[in-house]
Amino acid sequence: MSLSPALRAALRAFTENERILVLTDFDGVLSDLIDNPHDSRMREGSRVALTALSQLPLTEVGIVTGRPLADILEVGMPPQDVLVVASHGLEFLQTSPGDDIYRPTARDTEILDALKAFLTPLAEAVPGAWLEIKPAGIAVQTRLCESQAGIQLLAIVHELPEHLASLTIRGGKDVLEFSVSSATKGTALTFLAELKQTGNILFMGDDVTDEDAFAALPPTGIGIKVGPGETLATHRIADTTEVTKVLELMVALRTPDEPVA
Repeated sequence: MSLSPALRAALRAFTENERILVLTDFDGVLSDLIDNPHDSRMREGSRVALTALSQLPLTEVGIVTGRPLADILEVGMPPQDVLVVASHGLEFLQTSPGDDIYRPTARDTEILDALKAFLTPLAEAVPGAWLEIKPAGIAVQTRLCESQAGIQLLAIVHELPEHLASLTIRGGKDVLEFSVSSATKGTALTFLAELKQTGNILFMGDDVTDEDAFAALPPTGIGIKVGPGETLATHRIADTTEVTKVLELMVALRTPDEPVA
């Protein structure tokens, strides 16, 4: 399926801006969703286009993901000039590994230990469920569970005991994440807009947590939802293959004398 005329026109207008910032989620956008997140890899066509885009003048490119920084660096292997924002905006990589890695306080560690003690027996009781330990929280993953069992588990763990009531809860596709941080992809996008001094921002995402980024886009920004579901994004594409097409089109539009398909 080809990109819609409306989206192509929006991308043409967007790329005509002097300075642009192109941001994208990783899972379900740059990579296909698979059962084992550790086996995820960036689609080669998207990697090539993302790299080419990042090397163009006045064109900043970044990955904004809920994965921990160490995880996305290992799994995603982002191109050298691509900015990485991890842990829903809590960790930033701008030049080299370790620039801005979150380190929990003693109180955070105490809360996270209590959270793990609460979640572990509940997850262990459901076949296919597992806990993903993150720098500032824990995610309950049910992608491999029987559908109804996964839904029931997430409903149970959502009701936190009183001593854990201060945690931030984020829902997603077959996942519920609990965090000591209130950072979101929206706060990350706002920070990057100020850092890069531009309101010309494009963001592509597929999950519930990406809606925070869509909501934070300035009037000059473009939001692109990947796949089905309610969204605040102004445009929608079908899948990761169309993500590659969007990136390739922006490279062509942004490159002098490059033919546009």
